[in-house]
Amino acid sequence: MKKLFAIVSLILVIGILFSACGSGNSGSYSGTIENTSEQESVPTEPLHQTEVPEGYIGIYTVEDLINSSENESGYYILMNDLDLSTVEDWEGIVNSGLFDGNNYTISNLYSTQGGLFHKSKYIKDLTVKDCFIDVGFSGDKDKFVGGLTDIGCSLANCSVSGTIQLNLYDHCGVTHDYAVGGLIGYQEKHEDSKICGCVNFAEVKGCNVSNGIGHSYDLFVGGISGFGHTVTYCENKGKIDLIGGDELCDMSWDASAAGGIVGGCVCLTCNISTSQNSGNVFSDYSVGGIIGYCSEEGTTINIDSCYNSGTITSSQTGREKGTSAGGIIGYIDQYRNVESSSSRIMNCYNIGICSGADFCGAILGNRSKMDKTTIQYCAYSTQGGLNITGTSAMFADNKAMTLDEMKDLDNYPFTNKESIWKNGTGDYPYPVFQ
Repeated sequence: MKKLFAIVSLILVIGILFSACGSGNSGSYSGTIENTSEQESVPTEPLHQTEVPEGYIGIYTVEDLINSSENESGYYILMNDLDLSTVEDWEGIVNSGLFDGNNYTISNLYSTQGGLFHKSKYIKDLTVKDCFIDVGFSGDKDKFVGGLTDIGCSLANCSVSGTIQLNLYDHCGVTHDYAVGGLIGYQEKHEDSKICGCVNFAEVKGCNVSNGIGHSYDLFVGGISGFGHTVTYCENKGKIDLIGGDELCDMSWDASAAGGIVGGCVCLTCNISTSQNSGNVFSDYSVGGIIGYCSEEGTTINIDSCYNSGTITSSQTGREKGTSAGGIIGYIDQYRNVESSSSRIMNCYNIGICSGADFCGAILGNRSKMDKTTIQYCAYSTQGGLNITGTSAMFADNKAMTLDEMKDLDNYPFTNKESIWKNGTGDYPYPVFQ
């Protein structure tokens, strides 16, 4: 009976959690997201359940948290704040059920292996505070690191602060994927996958320190997710860096990238909506305020109602492909030659400076010749003299404005002003989400 209750409870929790985050389903896209009636003012003090719900297991101590991996499919609820400073090197736990943080905080996590969870399915209402994750890796396999979870499916109403680093050693010629994110390293593809209502405050860094001549592959760094595909109502406030390392390791043709929200979206439909970046993002390769890199045959890109105010910077290479920096997306790589595409960047704006790359664009840095992604109803600042793309390609229904003009929502070409946006105030006078 308890098992049945737990399953029903999990279904209800997932439905309630993510219904308030918009549709955002990776399998469909309606063109423009709309506000939802569930959005209300957030209480100033977090609310905690004081009794363990039926079908759940209460976590009261650090030992309880460690032992939760013994029942990986369990439904757990945190019943008070935990301090992990007594754990010398956190190994990471696994949970394929549900972990309810109950609006409590887990602090002082230190690890050379990965995040709080090595692998998870559903995590909600959890704060990880003052973590220090410093992973060095030289193995011949994929490696993903996230402050909250290295590999995961869905997160709701979570935040991370501290420092998160992934350092790759001697990876010239190694054909694997690597990613590090403020909350999640790799977001798995699943019908319920969604990252919603999450904030990253942590400094996130990926570094390739390979030695020798060769080709180094696919290192992605993101404020919310290293690899990601479905994100809504999220924000990055942390500093994001992707450092190339030894120049003898030829990185000129790889897909490595850094993004304020998602580092890379590869082989998946990418739905990023109502999300914002205010952190400074640097990459020795491609870099974007929202997404660093999108690629592969079959990928559809839907970026709706996002904005960047952080400084976006790359280093110039002068090579044929070069590097790309964009206020919303750094680089889009498409391998199919199609007549048209449903991919869209729409209702977005950028006021951040984009500089340093071989190709710099106020919205999109650069794209492959076969890409057909459309940019519509977007706005960008005229400061720095950038065009909407770094290749001087122009699109209809977008608008370049001065910073003063961008303070007034009425000046924007958005199609969803009344349902999503409102004018900002005080320290941030530009449009914000309702």
